[in-house]
Amino acid sequence: MLDSISLGMAQSYLAKNKNAEFVFAARETGSWQTYNHYLVQGWHRLMDEAGFTDEIERDGKTLRVRKYTPYSLRHFFASVLIDQNKSPLYLQSVMGHENIKMTYDVYGHLLRKKELERSADRGGIIHTVREELCGEAVAEKH
Repeated sequence: MLDSISLGMAQSYLAKNKNAEFVFAARETGSWQTYNHYLVQGWHRLMDEAGFTDEIERDGKTLRVRKYTPYSLRHFFASVLIDQNKSPLYLQSVMGHENIKMTYDVYGHLLRKKELERSADRGGIIHTVREELCGEAVAEKH
């Protein structure tokens, strides 16, 4: 979620630049940069410094290929939240999804996998359903 000042700045920029790409504010100047500029000036440098690159030969030239994208980092962050048993509604809020359907469409496979793991840890699906409906104390008695 953006604070009101950042949101106002983004809306102002987009109103003036109807065909703009995704934009990010540059920390040093406060001016805007395009997604491609952000990749070259920020992301690629970060990947290079961290050693997250591979060099490949293509058409007689050596190319540096970054192993990760900003989107892959975002997906990794979401998977960590899921692994920490954060709720789908929490995930929706943190990831900025407009609705819960978007969250399930993107991360449903991870949410389902985590639910199956929790179910197995608790003694199976019947125990899990009973626990969720009755509460843990009641489920343990049966």
